[in-house]
Order: sequence, then structure tokens, then C-alpha cells
Amino acid sequence: MQLQEMHRSIKGAFGKVKEELDNHLDTINQNSVEIQSLYEYLVALEKKMDKLSERLDTRLPMQNEIEPLTSREQEIFLLIYASDAPLRTSLIASRLDLAEDSVIHYIRSMVTKGIPLVQQAAQDDVLISLEAYFKEMQARQSIVRVDKSVSRQVLQEEAI
Repeated sequence: MQLQEMHRSIKGAFGKVKEELDNHLDTINQNSVEIQSLYEYLVALEKKMDKLSERLDTRLPMQNEIEPLTSREQEIFLLIYASDAPLRTSLIASRLDLAEDSVIHYIRSMVTKGIPLVQQAAQDDVLISLEAYFKEMQARQSIVRVDKSVSRQVLQEEAI
């Protein structure tokens, strides 16, 4: 009898151990599924980050991607950059004593050289402004190099 009781007792103890091990195995399996799920989520997130980085790389011009501007283009750039609101091409033309067609030609040239200008139709005129992100980058990094003499000349004319 004692042997049978011991046998039942040992069998019960092993049953409890087996039950605990099964619970641990279930927990490990659940954690494995959760880890796999999180890994897949991180891979998808990394792909999205790569795509976003590619978009930013194509949208944000680097200093060496902007072709140098002529003196006239620098003058126009400074007027647009210094303005809080979009400027009319007619206003730019009058401030720099240029024909409006010349201003439009310079603006097209600046866009070709990589300056992200925003152009909006306004009655018989065109409004010109810089993309906000570029204006901020210019303030931080001086992406567009402007000759000091051009800068002084335009700023003096602005003060008058």
C-alpha cells in the first residue's frame, strides 16, 4: 500500500511539474508569437522610414545641388527671401528697375537651378514666394550663396 501511495504521490507531483512546464511552454509560445509580430511591425516601420527618407532626400536640396545664381538672380532671391508675404513680379521689377519679363525670366532660371519657388497667379500678375522649408533651411545653412555686395545693395534699397 505504501508503495502505491508513494507511486500516486510521485505521479501527482510529476503531473503538477508537467502542468507547470506546459504553462511555461504556452507562455513561451505566446511570447514567441508576440516577438515575431513585433519584429514584423519593426520591419514594416523601417521600410516606411526608408521611403520617407528617400522623399526627404529628393525634396530637400543640398548645397551642392543648387547651381550658383547670377547677381540679378541673387537680388531677386534676396527680395523674395526677405519678404514675409509672396511678392508680385511687378513689384520685384519696380524695386530692381527691371522689366517684368526679365524678372519672370530670372525666376524661371532660378527654378531650373534648384530654388524651390512657389508661383501663384494673381489677377494680371504672378505672386512669388519661397517654399517654407527652404526658407528655414536657408536661414540655418545658407544654401544659396549671396555675394555680400549684392546683399548690401538690396538691403540698402529695401531701407529706402
